[in-house]
Amino acid sequence: MRRFITTTVAVLAASCSPAPAEKVQKPAAATSKPTTYLASIVIPLGPGERVSAFNFDTWGVDVVAVCRIPPGWWIKGGRSATAQGVIAGEGSHGVTWIGDMTSLENLMLVSLYGPVRETERKNGPTTWPATFKGLAALETPDTQREVALGHANVRLVPADACP
Repeated sequence: MRRFITTTVAVLAASCSPAPAEKVQKPAAATSKPTTYLASIVIPLGPGERVSAFNFDTWGVDVVAVCRIPPGWWIKGGRSATAQGVIAGEGSHGVTWIGDMTSLENLMLVSLYGPVRETERKNGPTTWPATFKGLAALETPDTQREVALGHANVRLVPADACP
């Protein structure tokens, strides 16, 4: 009887021990490092026009830092857990609207993991948005108009930090 119990305990212990470890292939580490840039907003203005607001929907852009905020403006930048994000700004009232684009130079420090996608790209059922796409509100004392914005309205200069 003792032999039966000892054998049973040995069999039970063997069945509870972990199985030999399988070799698991680890995913390759990401080899691409993001490139960090100073981002300036560049919007061509007509005679007497000033920028009262701008908004870019972004794709694959990490906002690392807001480097400057023009007086009387709100600046917003970031992204969700996906690659979708925003870079936006709005003047609080007419006196703060921007007629000289130097106020939006070196606005943000951003990181991109790949090249700028100038336009939306479709690959089968998947659509990859443009890296920068949006609208700006331009004002004169008598008129207001919206203009489309894209990659050409964001100047990127390689940088490690805000100036």
